[in-house]
Amino acid sequence: MQLPKPFGDYRRGVMVLLAGLGFIVFLLRVFPGWEFLAPQGDLAILPENDPYFHFRQALYSVRHFPALLRWDDASQYPAVLRNDSAGLYDLFLAALAKAGAFVTGAAPERALLWVCLFVPPLGAAVLVPLVFGLVRRQAPVGIAAVMALWCVLLPGDGLTRTSLGFCDHHVAEMVLSLLCVRGALTALNPGRRSPAPLPWWRPAWGAALPLAVLFFTWVGAPLYLPVFALAFIGQIFADALQGRDTEATTRAALRFWLALLVLVGGAGVVFPSLVMHVGLWRSAVPALALVPVACVLLDWIFRTPRLRAGVRGRALLAVGLFTLSIAGAMVASATVRGAVFDAVAVKSAVIQENQAVTPRFFFLVTGLAGVLALLVPLAGWLTPAGRKPGWWLAVLPGFLLIALWCRVHDYAYLGAVHAVVLAGYFWSALESRGTVRFWGRPGVWLGAATAVIGAGIALGWTAPLRPGRELYSLPGFLPGEGLREALRWLRAQPLPVAKGAAGVLGDWQRGNLINTVAGWPAVTSRYPQAEPMNVFYLTSEAEARAAPLQGSNLAESVRYVVVEPPMIYDDFASHLGVAGLPVERFYRAQPFNHHGQTWRVPRITSEFRQMTGFRFLLRDGVGLEHFRLVFESRAEVFNRFGYDPGTGNYEPVTSVIIDAAQRDRLAGRIRERIWQEGAFLVYDAQILPAVKIYEQVKGARIEGRGKPGATITATLGLRLKSTRRLFFDTVTTRADADGRFVLTVPYASGENANGSVGAIGPWKINDGERDREMVVPESAVIEGVTLVLPE
Repeated sequence: MQLPKPFGDYRRGVMVLLAGLGFIVFLLRVFPGWEFLAPQGDLAILPENDPYFHFRQALYSVRHFPALLRWDDASQYPAVLRNDSAGLYDLFLAALAKAGAFVTGAAPERALLWVCLFVPPLGAAVLVPLVFGLVRRQAPVGIAAVMALWCVLLPGDGLTRTSLGFCDHHVAEMVLSLLCVRGALTALNPGRRSPAPLPWWRPAWGAALPLAVLFFTWVGAPLYLPVFALAFIGQIFADALQGRDTEATTRAALRFWLALLVLVGGAGVVFPSLVMHVGLWRSAVPALALVPVACVLLDWIFRTPRLRAGVRGRALLAVGLFTLSIAGAMVASATVRGAVFDAVAVKSAVIQENQAVTPRFFFLVTGLAGVLALLVPLAGWLTPAGRKPGWWLAVLPGFLLIALWCRVHDYAYLGAVHAVVLAGYFWSALESRGTVRFWGRPGVWLGAATAVIGAGIALGWTAPLRPGRELYSLPGFLPGEGLREALRWLRAQPLPVAKGAAGVLGDWQRGNLINTVAGWPAVTSRYPQAEPMNVFYLTSEAEARAAPLQGSNLAESVRYVVVEPPMIYDDFASHLGVAGLPVERFYRAQPFNHHGQTWRVPRITSEFRQMTGFRFLLRDGVGLEHFRLVFESRAEVFNRFGYDPGTGNYEPVTSVIIDAAQRDRLAGRIRERIWQEGAFLVYDAQILPAVKIYEQVKGARIEGRGKPGATITATLGLRLKSTRRLFFDTVTTRADADGRFVLTVPYASGENANGSVGAIGPWKINDGERDREMVVPESAVIEGVTLVLPE
């Protein structure tokens, strides 16, 4: 088909259109975050945790090119773990950085930062021609152009994961997933001028290459193998049910999977460092060989004259055999059971940040395209479009990826981009029936599609442009000034020469940030039931220090503890849910009087206040014998609880304090005790430092004698260098029947070794009858020396 005048040569017009749309996509993903992420001084600022992971892995490859960091001694310290998430994507980032450094003369590390900033928006721009080309294979140019326009307004997580600085594997996965669909279609229709079909034994190298590359790019890529296996099988079913010969599709499947078997298996043998998860690779190679066998068997069932049954009966037989085969594999293979259980059954339960896919959330992520995508199979069945060669092979991968996302509550970014492609197939189905005419007036259809998308935005159907600046200003996505202060402080501390307590304990989201920017190994893990975040919920210091880490415990491995308010407030409920702890243990409904009306609102219990994390955050670690406060940020946050009387929902909220005027306003709010913010009643508010850092020490032991059975109290005034704030530490114990007592104190009576905190005078020790003073040197605190209190 050709575009009418005034388009002239429609191919040139399409190229100009795609280039323009790609440039707009690029700009929309660069400028909202530019002021937040433009390289600032000596810190590499990226949004979120996962981009730092890939930055750190690529940084290793930049320094040891082309090696990959296969054994990682910085994540989940002190264990040395096989790195099963780095692969070709990190090597690709490193190669771009090396090339950029060669061309510009910049330091490779600096070039890598620029690469990590710009690869996501460049990947988003590449999506535009990919979507156009994929839709164009089954639809007229006008429909493909509308879908390319839709990429400009790619909604939800599809926008987030392709924005400036989000250099996680997601953008590579989005691009490669579209190339994989294109490759499958190319295997079915190579586009040769000669009508003679290619022999089944000639591998379709180019067609299978994107899926092979994806396999070595991300550890979750084996999920794509059953997706594309089902797509080829589905196309064979469709061919047979529509009365078409299945030979062409079967031959394409043989060529595609033969090439994939050789590429994946051969690359794993020749380049073993590319294999991310050895067990998955070993189980995937024989599975790759089974797919063409299944396709041949299916083709035989539909074509052999020996089966005296109609097409529908043969289809039922094939479905039965297929079901039995899967069930048999589940019974016979622990690997298959584990893969299915981990990928489909468990992931949605253990990844707490993955929001459940409700109808509203589905619409927010995919927009109107998602609704049309769900109708595509029905449209293909009822219209002539479903009888086009390769139509189901083009549709099924995207549909199955959306179904996978809805089941495991992950891969939402794939849901967005594939929904756009499937929406194009929906319009193609209507066009094939003659229901709509896209040709003759392409401008009308482009305008109508733009109006529909715009209306969807206005009505809240989808949120394609909403993240923007908000995304980069959320504390959970971008390290705020308080954390940057903390990272600079940490980086200034010399790493111990000897192994031992050299780790930093913090929230898992900050682990790669601490590793990359501060240079300290982080004790961190994503899953609270197997990670040291539980340390913060224990009420005993002894239990917290003995809490198991990766092959160690906190007392043996941790030097510093980084504490942020969201650890104890915003993320608290999700951690409790995964750890299996009842919320009622830490929150209880209590009466609260507000303007003459009594509300029963959830408030923290005494057990919450006894938690180690609470003592770290709000009580300066008072009473802890082995932890001393060494840093707090000048930047502050406003923390409060919100309760919606209408729904009964409550949530802790942490927001950054911008300036002194805002701080004064919020301080006035706190004095009101409870007030209204939208639908929420807000109460129990505090202004807190954005970050606090504690150092774990052995502590000096002070032995003395006093009145038998008396409570012994030791007090020391202290001043922090970072904020000049004065605070007091108090340690208590009880004398035994002979009057003997031992106090363990974490602070010296002068300055600590790096000058971050200094004491105001000596320790003052009271036994209920008299006050005595004790000078405690820094060496005694570090080495755990026993000192005798003078009589």
